[in-house]
Amino acid sequence: MIGLPGVFVVFALITVLLQYLAPRFHGVLDTLLAFYALFALVAAFIELRAHPKPAPAVPDRSA
Repeated sequence: MIGLPGVFVVFALITVLLQYLAPRFHGVLDTLLAFYALFALVAAFIELRAHPKPAPAVPDRSA
């Protein structure tokens, strides 16, 4: 699955494409691109904090 940060990255890519197709809306699209990039970073940070990587396994030395 793509996840929430990936969704905002896709939105940002669509915004970059729209900047080339409709340069007249350049200021509005720059603002959208900044918001999407910020939201993607925040969503990635939240996702990494919510799902930390598991600790490496420690061999059992009781034997």
